[in-house]
Amino acid sequence: MTDKNDVFTDITERIDEVFCQIDNDVCAELRKYNKEYATLWRETCELSKKYPIIEQTCEGGGENSLTAEEHAALSRYLKLKMDMDDIERKQIYYRGHMDCFAYLKKIGGV
Repeated sequence: MTDKNDVFTDITERIDEVFCQIDNDVCAELRKYNKEYATLWRETCELSKKYPIIEQTCEGGGENSLTAEEHAALSRYLKLKMDMDDIERKQIYYRGHMDCFAYLKKIGGV
């Protein structure tokens, strides 16, 4: 007979292994179904295309020099990314509750 604690430990390890995929799925779902998130995402993409210095600054290394316009674009980009992150974290929080309820139901906890 399997101990329920062993099953719980197993599920937490499996979630750790696939969390990146869960996170990617949440972001894809938000882009598809959440208008606010999709709008923020599109604007970040547009800013990145218009101002390549954004990617160079966020992803690259070394020294960068920004014009006033590039600085404003980078500031806007970072604000949008923080807003997106807030929406993502809320969605993951809600999804966790839904998954927890489904799991508890499956093991007879509720």
